[in-house]
Amino acid sequence: MAEFELVEQALRAKSRDGGEGEDRLVIQDHCAAVIDGATDKTGWRDDGRTGGQIVADTVAAELARPLAEHDPHALVMRLSDAVAARLGACAIPPQGRPNAVFAACIPAWGCVVRVGDPGVMIDGSQRPAVKRVDDLLAEARALYRHLCPALPGAGDPGRAAIMPWLSRQHLLQNDASTPWGFGCIDGNPVPARFIELFPLSDAREVVLCSDGYPAPRPSLAESEALLERLLAEDPDCVAALRGTKGWDPRTARSHDDRSYLRLRLRAGPGAGSALAGAAVMARSK
Repeated sequence: MAEFELVEQALRAKSRDGGEGEDRLVIQDHCAAVIDGATDKTGWRDDGRTGGQIVADTVAAELARPLAEHDPHALVMRLSDAVAARLGACAIPPQGRPNAVFAACIPAWGCVVRVGDPGVMIDGSQRPAVKRVDDLLAEARALYRHLCPALPGAGDPGRAAIMPWLSRQHLLQNDASTPWGFGCIDGNPVPARFIELFPLSDAREVVLCSDGYPAPRPSLAESEALLERLLAEDPDCVAALRGTKGWDPRTARSHDDRSYLRLRLRAGPGAGSALAGAAVMARSK
């Protein structure tokens, strides 16, 4: 069984006002994971917390527990059941279903488990995530920004243009019947199509990151440098950083929350993990 040590980590909220983001980290002997709660589009809060924060916290707490299932699909079912129970205690709005995505490195299982679009890199090889609906809406937003440039102080007209579609995107969550469907943890069953497993085999290093980083890079410094360069080159997020939302540098440090883990795997039992102790469900600072 491979054991692993934590080499680098980061958890940074997009907001400049010190507000907590919707990304989470879990770091424990049996599991290391990044979790990305969905950005709220409804304004709904439960005890001051967004739906994405609530779901991300619930997923983090479950991943921190011992993984008795020894089955990635059973693990995902447990995460979904926990979120269903948590959201069942909330009066969630009908126009959206709070959700989160995650990628978890589980050495005892010899794999990385992913649901959704976090970045995964194993020994320098990226495992791209595909979310067709986001690609389509990001393209539409970029086109709208090209045809209808924003006026000073007018906000993001492209985001406003695609918001009617974004507000109905929850209808595609965990829907395997359409090519635009995507996987997430939202309290409903996750089809097997959306549960990805990446074997570790003889891998030495694993990088996990949320999509607040443009792509997983071999080090945190390289990831930050790439993000900084692309924000400077594409502040409107319509080219290299093309996405469904832009960046307002007056209020945000980046276009999205971002989280990063770099792990070093080492073969042999009893190697002594640097991840000993209770899980760290790190908070943005």
